[in-house]
Amino acid sequence: MERLEDATLVAAASDGDMDAFTALVHRHRQRVYVLIRRIVGDHHWADDLAQETFVKLWDHLENLRDGAAVGGWLRRVATNLGLNHVRNRKRHRETVREEIETVASDNHRPQAAAECRELSASIAEAIAALPIERRAALELRVHGKMSYEQISRKMNCSLGTVMSRLHRARLQVHEFLSASGQL
Repeated sequence: MERLEDATLVAAASDGDMDAFTALVHRHRQRVYVLIRRIVGDHHWADDLAQETFVKLWDHLENLRDGAAVGGWLRRVATNLGLNHVRNRKRHRETVREEIETVASDNHRPQAAAECRELSASIAEAIAALPIERRAALELRVHGKMSYEQISRKMNCSLGTVMSRLHRARLQVHEFLSASGQL
């Protein structure tokens, strides 16, 4: 499957062939990871954003008219995700700095510890509510510090399935926290 052209793999993957999609991921993952790593400068974020790039590929396979151009499409998506991450991280740092200054000026608000415990409990509740496959993948990634390939082997599923489960788990936790007013 590795010797097939990208266009052939894209066509097969868009018809539901997970082996073809896995071959595309294997063929392009190193270049995508290196590109994002250069932009964000952090291995873990680069790994997560590379995964998100391939989730987007999976979601848009049917829209790729020229499967031979999948490499360029991946580079464009990876670059955009990396740049967006850098912009958001900068905004986040500014927000955190403002929050620290506010907390410092409030003379260490006593309810801050309680708020932190409440948020931790909400996160644990959100993770507990995940379907078992998503929860297991997330636990292996976060607590087990496993790579996507290690999770794939451990859970006996394809790399694309691992990426999809992790992406959906993160979205579901975010939605849960948003709905509960924690975000």
